[in-house]
Amino acid sequence: MVKVGIIGLGFMGLTHLRAFQNHSKAKLVAVADQVQERLEGDLSGVFGNSMAPGERFDFSELNTYQDANDLINDPEVELVSICLPTSIHRELTVKALEQGKNVLCEKPMALSAEDLEAMLEANEKSSGKLMIAQCIRFWPDYRKAREIVHSQELGAVLGARFERRSCLPTWGGWLMNEELSGGMILDLSIHDIDYSQHLLGLPDYVRSTGHCDIKGGYDVYQAELNYGEASVYIEGGWIFPGEYPFSMAFEIMCEKGILSYHTALERPLTIFKADGSKEVPELLSGDGYSGEIDYFVDCINDGKEPELSPPEESALSVKLGHLLKLSREKRGIIQEVPEIWSE
Repeated sequence: MVKVGIIGLGFMGLTHLRAFQNHSKAKLVAVADQVQERLEGDLSGVFGNSMAPGERFDFSELNTYQDANDLINDPEVELVSICLPTSIHRELTVKALEQGKNVLCEKPMALSAEDLEAMLEANEKSSGKLMIAQCIRFWPDYRKAREIVHSQELGAVLGARFERRSCLPTWGGWLMNEELSGGMILDLSIHDIDYSQHLLGLPDYVRSTGHCDIKGGYDVYQAELNYGEASVYIEGGWIFPGEYPFSMAFEIMCEKGILSYHTALERPLTIFKADGSKEVPELLSGDGYSGEIDYFVDCINDGKEPELSPPEESALSVKLGHLLKLSREKRGIIQEVPEIWSE
């Protein structure tokens, strides 16, 4: 039984908490947050773009800390789940790895190349394991789509389109501060950037256009990741506060059919085949959050590295995000992907 401590009880901390509750192979033993009422189990004020509001929990048998360092130093904790602003991922991840802890760190991995390298170096030296919580790699529809693509049953990929939109993230306060979150491209669209790499590897070049005006209520873009004869197109956006609904979708065009998924249309993964028929494949149960946690707990128990979500690839996804931000700033100028990244 892997003993778990969660740092940060906001939107993603609540998501991790729900996934670890009653887990058959993990036990929550500690939580840390600066807000006292949350440490008392009252998460009713926590909300986000894609989940039900929080509820009350019984933390009476847990170790509770206002200082994240105290949780990291807790000898009972074996797995540290880091659900705090991206700007401090490096500091806490490195500290936990230096203590020999296993670390599940929320995406994006970090904001700067320096921070990424420091986390990777700490992981290399640590007896613990590091995985970045790239939940889309474990989302049943996305996971099955990649399995089908890699099986070649639909032939080669000819192109793909990914979409992810949300209302402006007013929860937490820090998300709209680009120095803390990296902005929409690194915080929200990183899911589709990372999945494109997971599906097809590193692109030859990227480019993007769009607009960012947080005070005006939006941060939006359209991107191309080029893979030679095939291109992946990504659209993403934070669009006005309040009622704008969260949605995610994809279409992957292959020689013998299209893989299609769309939450707003309530369409599960569906294969539209070249012969005119369609198929709805059987999927794993649960969601990406429970999937990533189940997988990482198994990796820890089995002494295996997290090959489905290695931190090196999460670092590359952040670098691709920065290239896309740069291209948007330069109104769509192509940004070549350095070959050294793949060495």
